[in-house]
Amino acid sequence: MNNEPIALTIIDGIYDIQPLATPAISPLELTLLSILSLLVVIILSYYTWLSLYSTRGVAKRKLNKIHAEFSQHNIDEHDTAYQLCSVLRKGLKLNNINKNTRLPASLNRYKEEWDTFTKKTSNLRYCKNKKSRTEINTLYEDSLHWLKLWP
Repeated sequence: MNNEPIALTIIDGIYDIQPLATPAISPLELTLLSILSLLVVIILSYYTWLSLYSTRGVAKRKLNKIHAEFSQHNIDEHDTAYQLCSVLRKGLKLNNINKNTRLPASLNRYKEEWDTFTKKTSNLRYCKNKKSRTEINTLYEDSLHWLKLWP
């Protein structure tokens, strides 16, 4: 190490220390930074709106609420199945959910999966037999799946 003494000059009892120079920001850089910040705010606002106020966002929150009530034993299996299907139908903007429901063109490869889902849904809604909790949980998960997958 170098043991050279540091020489500071004293002016009016204060050491003469020069502050760092502030970097100069050009008007172009300031404009670009402002535009970038505005874009970030717009994108975040859009995705927040989608998750909170869109039809799917509202449906997802209702599905979660119904499932939570079912998990706490506040509603029975039969009512839960009806409510889950009703909320999903509204979230997908469909008149009804059955095997005759036409899938959007982008979902044609899921036709068999949709047919299985509608068959299970009909059984849960219209069958008088006691439904198991696992069937209702599967319906809930499938409802979220279709809500996410639907264009």
